[in-house]
Amino acid sequence: KGRTIVLDGAHNPDAANVLARSLDAQFDDRKVILVTNMLAGHEPADFYEVLRDRISSTFVVPVDFHRATPVDAMVAKLEQILPSVSGYPTPIGGLNAAVAQASEEEIILVTGTFYLVGELLRDITGEA
Repeated sequence: KGRTIVLDGAHNPDAANVLARSLDAQFDDRKVILVTNMLAGHEPADFYEVLRDRISSTFVVPVDFHRATPVDAMVAKLEQILPSVSGYPTPIGGLNAAVAQASEEEIILVTGTFYLVGELLRDITGEA
């Protein structure tokens, strides 16, 4: 649908800072629609605060890994940090919703854990 999707495995504050600088360099001040979740043990505030000013809406999706944060729990945490937070039952469902909502100027960013990036790459490409 002509939308820009960025897949990034950033999952800690240092990586979030690098990601933010990369987005600034590559996409200037374009807004971001976020598709995300994290594994338990990571502090969401430390990670997402760095990206907060760019984000226009957030789609939290499940991650197929035993240490994944449940969607409802992550939605509750991110509602305190980010705008317009919604939960989705599947990663591809959340990505499709993000694509449907995104304007041509907005970037769709998938980040928070390598596991989510890998799942969505498999869904998009159809490769196992």
